Amino acid sequence: MRWLLLSSRRTGRVAERLIEQGMDSERVAARCWYRPGEASRVEAYLGAADRVFVSEDSMTMLTEAICSQRPVVSLRPVAVAPTPRYAAMLERFATRGWICRYAIDDLVAGRQSLGDTQCRVLETPPLQQLSAQLAERLQL
Repeated sequence: MRWLLLSSRRTGRVAERLIEQGMDSERVAARCWYRPGEASRVEAYLGAADRVFVSEDSMTMLTEAICSQRPVVSLRPVAVAPTPRYAAMLERFATRGWICRYAIDDLVAGRQSLGDTQCRVLETPPLQQLSAQLAERLQL
């Protein structure tokens, strides 16, 4: 297994250092730390991934991961207080099988294991669905 690491504008340099220190450098294929004004490699990294691990505190990152049509493992931070709407979206994603949810501290403490996580992938990207629906309606 080789990791492709990405951070976002909310990650911060302290968290990036912690991630870097916690990873076996031999297992890191590439890293892309967020810097204002620099080009993002999100699409390339998602396209190269076999499975995507993303924290649950960013709906943008979750939806980008789901739309990549890769299995998505969502990681829930210890201190999280999602709004009811946000929590409903997480539940919707999980119910549809688009994300497999795990609490970070449960994984670290060994109370839970990723094992053979079986997340379903999004079959049709949303833009492709929208395009088909618009084409159907415009032909009426």
